Amino acid sequence: MQSRQFLIESYKGVNSTLYSIPALSMRTYGGSAGIKNIALGSGLSSHTKIVWNGIDVTSPQNGEADLSQLPSFMMDHISISRKPAITFGSGSIDGAIMISSPNASMIEAKMGSFGRRSLNGIIYIPGQQWQSHFGLGQSESRGNYPYIFNGKSGEMANNGFKQLFYTIGAKRAISLHWFMSMEYIFSQQDRGVSGLVFSPSPDAQRQDEIQLFQFKSIWQRKKHLFSISTQMRHSDESYKNPQYAVKSRHDLAVNQLSFGWQFQLKPSIDIDQQFQMKAQTITSTETDNHDQKSFTYANTVKWQIRSNLTNESGVRYDIQHNGLKAWTWQSGIVRHWNNSQVSFVAGNGFRFPTFNDMYWNPGGNPDLRPEISHWVRFENQFSIFKHSFTLGASIKNSTNLIQWTSTGSFWVPKNIAESQRQIFTLTARGPLMGTISYSGHFTFNHSEDLLAKKPLRYTPKYMGNISLQMDISHLNGWFSFHYLGERISMYSWPKDVMLAPYSILSGGIERPINEQTSISILCENIFDTPIMTMNGYPEPGRSFSIRIQFKPQLKK
Repeated sequence: MQSRQFLIESYKGVNSTLYSIPALSMRTYGGSAGIKNIALGSGLSSHTKIVWNGIDVTSPQNGEADLSQLPSFMMDHISISRKPAITFGSGSIDGAIMISSPNASMIEAKMGSFGRRSLNGIIYIPGQQWQSHFGLGQSESRGNYPYIFNGKSGEMANNGFKQLFYTIGAKRAISLHWFMSMEYIFSQQDRGVSGLVFSPSPDAQRQDEIQLFQFKSIWQRKKHLFSISTQMRHSDESYKNPQYAVKSRHDLAVNQLSFGWQFQLKPSIDIDQQFQMKAQTITSTETDNHDQKSFTYANTVKWQIRSNLTNESGVRYDIQHNGLKAWTWQSGIVRHWNNSQVSFVAGNGFRFPTFNDMYWNPGGNPDLRPEISHWVRFENQFSIFKHSFTLGASIKNSTNLIQWTSTGSFWVPKNIAESQRQIFTLTARGPLMGTISYSGHFTFNHSEDLLAKKPLRYTPKYMGNISLQMDISHLNGWFSFHYLGERISMYSWPKDVMLAPYSILSGGIERPINEQTSISILCENIFDTPIMTMNGYPEPGRSFSIRIQFKPQLKK
């Protein structure tokens, strides 16, 4: 039941870190300019919550988070939440990915294949009672690349991408017991939209921006911790395609106020209570104008039964002003031994219908109910001769899943789908010889769409990753092999539309120049293997990049 953390080492890139997370799927709509979704458990992207520095990135319009809107430079650590449904509520059925930004000053310049280049920097100004930071960056890519699809070759055009961002933040200790923090980021993207390989859109353009803000105050007393925070997410997206005379715009705002109270009931029992109020609004050419208010109460109890036995249980209640409501619970127990631990956890999760589900014109259905999922998970962690292993098994049953069905003239969402998943994972890491170490994972996923009586779409039966890391004479090197099995992209007759399995090998080296400066070279997809994670959107092949990073050391 511990949160799992993954360090994003800049010389390896974000993709390599994501590949190292068991059962995680990336789904990309083409190259740099394409939307990038991720999903835990190879489930729906709308069932995985994405959080940046504690701020929910998820769009209330479609329930998904586009990772391309967050600058990769502002991603330093990834953690997998141990109790996502209790902490984050709607949309965290399969889990929550918590992304943290760099916590040290640095300047970074990169350039690479497909016209990619970027210049980013962040500076931390330390003080005796406070710390502030400011960051700024820009990246761009021509983006066009060759592809092979169904035996035919061509070029994916209209893939230009430009991104500009800035961020500010501060932390201050008002007194020995009172702390305050603030975080803000603005990211603006201007991108081409290449369209499907069999239905290109050579002139389509999309401009989007996202703003994330959080202010938090913490007051600590003996055995008590009080907190109050306010969060804001604002996005503005516009899309133009003169080929079909399409022009749309979507403006969304989310404001949240949270209160927390943690206290120690007795030395072995800790209690965490949270109360939240959230307001969401949308102004869109496709849904008109709507707003949604919700209220949440959550309570978690952590009980140290014995020195080697812990129980953590929680319950959460969410209600929206339109009458939709959901109860969430989770309970688990962890038993420790000298070199191992065993955990058993069970619970449920939910997802409220999004603005698109309820109000898309035509077809929106305001009578939809929340999606519900029930699950159990077993995990055994143990060590043998300096090697660490984790065996995991989980079962998940989902009902009331929202599926869009055709009426003949347009599509309408309904709560008609159900699914089952049984997921088994094995992870391992340890030394091989000298300064060479390894880490890897393998996942077996048996899934079924109970309505179609077939495996879930975009859910592979097998997937895995193995990485080698070495440090030889101040030269850091690594190789990563990633495998993704065959997937159904669309149910059809007499044959389903399938996506072929693929294996890719990537690697790189990093060389320190001095204590503050390093240079690295990265090659992704060394053998130029054709990749497609979303049907009709082949992805770029082999790419190279070079990075120079400088970390100034500021005096306090």
